[in-house]
Amino acid sequence: MPLRHRPAVFTPTTLLVSSSRKSPGERASTAARSALPSVEVCGICAAAMMTFSKQSEGMPMQTINLKQYYPFCKEDIFVEVSDEIVEAFLLDKRAEAARDRKMFRYKAFYSLDCNDGIENAAIGWAQPSPEDYLIEKEELAEYEELIRRLYEAISSLPPMQARRVHARYMLGMKVKDIAAMEGITPSQAGKSIHAALRRLRRYFARQKWTVNL
Repeated sequence: MPLRHRPAVFTPTTLLVSSSRKSPGERASTAARSALPSVEVCGICAAAMMTFSKQSEGMPMQTINLKQYYPFCKEDIFVEVSDEIVEAFLLDKRAEAARDRKMFRYKAFYSLDCNDGIENAAIGWAQPSPEDYLIEKEELAEYEELIRRLYEAISSLPPMQARRVHARYMLGMKVKDIAAMEGITPSQAGKSIHAALRRLRRYFARQKWTVNL
Protein backbone atom coordinates (compact mmCIF):
# COMPACT_ATOMS: atom_id res chain seq x y z
CA MET A 1 0.00 0.00 0.00
CA PRO A 2 1.49 3.42 -0.93
CA LEU A 3 2.77 5.50 1.96
CA ARG A 4 0.87 8.67 2.74
CA HIS A 5 3.33 11.48 3.36
CA ARG A 6 2.67 13.90 6.18
CA PRO A 7 3.41 17.53 5.34
CA ALA A 8 6.28 19.15 7.18
CA VAL A 9 7.83 22.59 7.04
CA PHE A 10 11.20 22.62 5.31
CA THR A 11 13.47 25.56 4.63
CA PRO A 12 16.47 25.70 2.32
CA THR A 13 18.80 26.07 5.31
CA THR A 14 17.82 22.59 6.48
CA LEU A 15 20.25 21.17 3.94
CA LEU A 16 23.16 23.30 5.11
CA VAL A 17 25.72 21.92 7.56
CA SER A 18 26.54 23.67 10.81
CA SER A 19 27.59 27.27 10.19
CA SER A 20 30.43 26.89 12.69
CA ARG A 21 32.27 24.78 10.10
CA LYS A 22 31.84 27.33 7.33
CA SER A 23 33.92 30.27 6.16
CA PRO A 24 32.58 33.83 6.69
CA GLY A 25 31.39 33.89 3.07
CA GLU A 26 29.56 30.58 3.48
CA ARG A 27 27.96 31.77 6.73
CA ALA A 28 26.73 34.89 4.91
CA SER A 29 25.23 32.65 2.21
CA THR A 30 23.54 30.59 4.92
CA ALA A 31 22.04 33.72 6.48
CA ALA A 32 20.77 34.87 3.10
CA ARG A 33 19.10 31.55 2.41
CA SER A 34 17.47 31.54 5.83
CA ALA A 35 15.50 34.61 4.77
CA LEU A 36 13.75 32.65 2.04
CA PRO A 37 10.16 31.50 2.72
CA SER A 38 9.45 28.06 4.09
CA VAL A 39 8.26 25.38 1.69
CA GLU A 40 5.75 22.69 2.62
CA VAL A 41 7.08 19.25 1.70
CA CYS A 42 6.37 15.72 2.82
CA GLY A 43 7.86 14.65 6.15
CA ILE A 44 9.63 11.65 4.63
CA CYS A 45 11.46 13.77 2.05
CA ALA A 46 12.36 16.42 4.61
CA ALA A 47 13.72 13.81 7.02
CA ALA A 48 15.77 12.23 4.26
CA MET A 49 17.22 15.59 3.31
CA MET A 50 18.16 16.48 6.88
CA THR A 51 19.74 13.07 7.51
CA PHE A 52 21.77 13.16 4.34
CA SER A 53 22.98 16.72 4.91
CA LYS A 54 24.44 15.72 8.27
CA GLN A 55 26.26 12.70 6.90
CA SER A 56 27.62 13.82 3.55
CA GLU A 57 29.54 17.05 4.07
CA GLY A 58 32.06 17.46 1.32
CA MET A 59 30.51 14.85 -0.97
CA PRO A 60 29.41 15.78 -4.54
CA MET A 61 25.83 17.06 -4.67
CA GLN A 62 23.27 18.00 -7.32
CA THR A 63 21.43 21.32 -7.41
CA ILE A 64 17.64 21.26 -7.82
CA ASN A 65 14.99 23.97 -7.91
CA LEU A 66 12.24 23.30 -5.35
CA LYS A 67 9.82 25.37 -7.45
CA GLN A 68 9.72 22.53 -9.99
CA TYR A 69 8.56 20.02 -7.38
CA TYR A 70 6.24 21.91 -5.01
CA PRO A 71 3.26 24.04 -6.11
CA PHE A 72 3.43 25.99 -2.85
CA CYS A 73 6.87 27.29 -3.79
CA LYS A 74 6.22 30.46 -5.80
CA GLU A 75 9.83 31.47 -6.44
CA ASP A 76 13.09 29.80 -7.39
CA ILE A 77 14.80 28.14 -4.43
CA PHE A 78 17.93 26.19 -5.28
CA VAL A 79 19.26 23.53 -2.90
CA GLU A 80 22.01 20.94 -3.11
CA VAL A 81 20.98 17.31 -2.61
CA SER A 82 22.45 13.87 -3.23
CA ASP A 83 21.72 11.63 -6.21
CA GLU A 84 19.52 9.49 -3.96
CA ILE A 85 17.35 12.46 -3.01
CA VAL A 86 17.04 13.54 -6.65
CA GLU A 87 15.87 10.04 -7.50
CA ALA A 88 13.32 10.18 -4.65
CA PHE A 89 11.95 13.47 -6.02
CA LEU A 90 11.58 11.98 -9.51
CA LEU A 91 9.86 8.85 -8.20
CA ASP A 92 7.44 11.02 -6.23
CA LYS A 93 6.62 13.05 -9.36
CA ARG A 94 6.04 9.85 -11.34
CA ALA A 95 3.70 8.55 -8.62
CA GLU A 96 1.78 11.84 -8.74
CA ALA A 97 1.47 11.58 -12.53
CA ALA A 98 0.20 7.99 -12.22
CA ARG A 99 -2.35 9.18 -9.66
CA ASP A 100 -3.59 11.90 -12.04
CA ARG A 101 -3.97 9.36 -14.84
CA LYS A 102 -5.94 7.12 -12.50
CA MET A 103 -8.26 9.98 -11.54
CA PHE A 104 -8.92 10.68 -15.22
CA ARG A 105 -9.52 6.99 -15.97
CA TYR A 106 -12.10 6.60 -13.19
CA LYS A 107 -13.62 10.07 -13.79
CA ALA A 108 -12.92 11.20 -10.23
CA PHE A 109 -14.34 14.62 -9.34
CA TYR A 110 -12.23 17.47 -8.00
CA SER A 111 -13.34 19.19 -4.81
CA LEU A 112 -12.63 22.76 -3.75
CA ASP A 113 -10.94 21.86 -0.47
CA CYS A 114 -7.29 22.76 0.09
CA ASN A 115 -5.97 19.23 -0.29
CA ASP A 116 -6.71 16.10 -2.30
CA GLY A 117 -8.44 14.09 0.44
CA ILE A 118 -11.77 13.76 -1.39
CA GLU A 119 -10.06 13.02 -4.70
CA ASN A 120 -7.84 10.40 -3.10
CA ALA A 121 -10.84 8.71 -1.50
CA ALA A 122 -12.71 8.79 -4.81
CA ILE A 123 -10.03 6.74 -6.53
CA GLY A 124 -9.11 4.55 -3.59
CA TRP A 125 -5.62 6.08 -3.37
CA ALA A 126 -5.17 5.19 0.28
CA GLN A 127 -6.14 1.52 -0.10
CA PRO A 128 -5.91 0.21 -3.68
CA SER A 129 -8.07 -2.82 -4.29
CA PRO A 130 -6.65 -6.16 -5.49
CA GLU A 131 -8.30 -5.50 -8.85
CA ASP A 132 -6.36 -2.23 -9.16
CA TYR A 133 -3.11 -4.05 -8.49
CA LEU A 134 -3.90 -6.61 -11.18
CA ILE A 135 -4.84 -3.91 -13.70
CA GLU A 136 -1.67 -1.93 -13.02
CA LYS A 137 0.43 -5.09 -13.25
CA GLU A 138 -1.14 -5.98 -16.60
CA GLU A 139 -0.68 -2.45 -17.92
CA LEU A 140 2.97 -2.46 -16.88
CA ALA A 141 3.53 -5.82 -18.58
CA GLU A 142 1.88 -4.54 -21.77
CA TYR A 143 3.99 -1.39 -21.71
CA GLU A 144 7.23 -3.34 -21.22
CA GLU A 145 6.31 -5.68 -24.08
CA LEU A 146 5.55 -2.70 -26.34
CA ILE A 147 8.92 -1.12 -25.55
CA ARG A 148 10.68 -4.42 -26.24
CA ARG A 149 8.94 -4.73 -29.62
CA LEU A 150 9.70 -1.13 -30.54
CA TYR A 151 13.40 -1.54 -29.84
CA GLU A 152 13.44 -4.80 -31.77
CA ALA A 153 11.77 -3.10 -34.73
CA ILE A 154 14.05 -0.05 -34.56
CA SER A 155 17.11 -2.30 -34.53
CA SER A 156 15.94 -3.67 -37.92
CA LEU A 157 16.22 -0.20 -39.50
CA PRO A 158 19.32 1.11 -41.27
CA PRO A 159 21.60 2.74 -38.65
CA MET A 160 20.94 6.27 -39.95
CA GLN A 161 17.14 5.90 -39.75
CA ALA A 162 17.32 4.11 -36.41
CA ARG A 163 19.38 6.96 -34.97
CA ARG A 164 16.92 9.59 -36.19
CA VAL A 165 13.81 7.72 -35.02
CA HIS A 166 15.40 7.21 -31.60
CA ALA A 167 16.26 10.91 -31.36
CA ARG A 168 12.76 11.99 -32.46
CA TYR A 169 10.55 9.64 -30.44
CA MET A 170 12.71 8.33 -27.61
CA LEU A 171 14.64 11.51 -26.81
CA GLY A 172 11.85 13.88 -27.86
CA MET A 173 14.07 16.01 -30.11
CA LYS A 174 12.56 18.33 -32.72
CA VAL A 175 13.08 17.55 -36.40
CA LYS A 176 15.01 20.80 -36.93
CA ASP A 177 17.36 19.92 -34.07
CA ILE A 178 17.94 16.44 -35.51
CA ALA A 179 18.66 18.02 -38.89
CA ALA A 180 21.18 20.41 -37.34
CA MET A 181 22.87 17.55 -35.51
CA GLU A 182 23.04 15.45 -38.69
CA GLY A 183 24.11 18.34 -40.93
CA ILE A 184 21.07 18.03 -43.23
CA THR A 185 17.95 20.09 -43.92
CA PRO A 186 14.79 19.68 -41.78
CA SER A 187 12.97 18.45 -44.90
CA GLN A 188 15.52 15.68 -45.40
CA ALA A 189 15.34 14.70 -41.74
CA GLY A 190 11.53 14.61 -41.84
CA LYS A 191 11.45 12.45 -44.97
CA SER A 192 13.99 10.05 -43.45
CA ILE A 193 11.92 9.69 -40.27
CA HIS A 194 8.68 9.12 -42.21
CA ALA A 195 10.40 6.47 -44.32
CA ALA A 196 11.60 4.80 -41.12
CA LEU A 197 8.04 4.79 -39.74
CA ARG A 198 6.80 3.06 -42.88
CA ARG A 199 9.47 0.41 -42.41
CA LEU A 200 8.43 -0.02 -38.78
CA ARG A 201 4.76 -0.47 -39.75
CA ARG A 202 5.72 -3.17 -42.24
CA TYR A 203 7.89 -4.86 -39.62
CA PHE A 204 5.02 -4.88 -37.11
CA ALA A 205 2.66 -6.21 -39.78
CA ARG A 206 5.02 -9.10 -40.56
CA GLN A 207 5.25 -9.92 -36.86
CA LYS A 208 1.46 -9.55 -36.51
CA TRP A 209 1.91 -6.98 -33.77
CA THR A 210 -0.48 -4.11 -33.15
CA VAL A 211 0.81 -0.59 -32.63
CA ASN A 212 -0.16 2.95 -33.68
CA LEU A 213 2.70 4.55 -35.63
